[in-house]
Amino acid sequence: MTRKEICIRCTAFFTGLLLCLLAVSYIVAPKGNGEHSGFIYRDAKGIIAEKKNTVDVVFLGDSEVYSSISPMQLWEEQGFTSYDCSTGGQLLFDTLELLNTALENQHPKLVVLEVNAAFRQFSLGEIAYNKAGEYLAVFRYHDRWKWMKLSELFGPRDFNWTSEMKGFRLNLDTNAASHKNHMKASDKFKDMPQKNAWYMEAIKKKCEENQIQFMLLSTPSRQNWNMKKHNTIAAMAEEWGVPYIDLNLKEKELDVDWQTDTKDKGDHLNYFGAQKVTSYLGGYLKETYDLPDHRGDAEYDSWDKCLRKYHEQIDVLTAKLK
Repeated sequence: MTRKEICIRCTAFFTGLLLCLLAVSYIVAPKGNGEHSGFIYRDAKGIIAEKKNTVDVVFLGDSEVYSSISPMQLWEEQGFTSYDCSTGGQLLFDTLELLNTALENQHPKLVVLEVNAAFRQFSLGEIAYNKAGEYLAVFRYHDRWKWMKLSELFGPRDFNWTSEMKGFRLNLDTNAASHKNHMKASDKFKDMPQKNAWYMEAIKKKCEENQIQFMLLSTPSRQNWNMKKHNTIAAMAEEWGVPYIDLNLKEKELDVDWQTDTKDKGDHLNYFGAQKVTSYLGGYLKETYDLPDHRGDAEYDSWDKCLRKYHEQIDVLTAKLK
């Protein structure tokens, strides 16, 4: 067999393989983002259904975000709109993808990156697999055929679901943390993998390209944060010339009580802790970035409806504690 014949056969094989992957990807890809669609990152990507250019602030990060920052409380107290584009165990390439998703139909005034994920390691293989999944749904939804319905193949696309809590996850569980001093003074630095630093900068540059203000944030966590990590992020923020707020250093101002304000021994905050963080952060953002107050604007009536449902859910869960 000649070299030319080998090239032709290889080309034909890989072309056929790609066509097969495209066909299967079309079949298994969710045609919507509703409750039973199997759509990944459903809450975080619910921002795609928000009315175009109505979200003022986008919060990015892992579960520390959706446990600590309540957009509905920010709406009630400050009047600006926000969304938690956060997922559990988030890796920074997921963060960049979620930012790109948000920017498809939003132009926020501010992007806030919670930096707990900044030190979470990942491999080149994970990056490649994730990138493949962006273009070929079969890599992400290869087992969705187990529960999908035939009607989904021919039904209309419907990506109109959005989170009523705007990505926040309400949890009133309480599991007290130890009283260890997790922010013990240190002049040492936590090493950040080069891949992580690259993605951090890519997120910053994406904001710069879209003329969006950008800041870094650490929410309170006795299990995940320390001064070594703080020092690394603070140095990065100084080099970049962007604000960095570490709420682990502001426990007195926040009045965090680790006996009542955490759901899992200091890993994440519960609703009671999130109330304190959200109130403090909302005041800071409103004052620092001069964010608009949309309360009373008929264009934002849906946010008032979500707020009522938010309080209804809180009332239900609170009643169960009594």
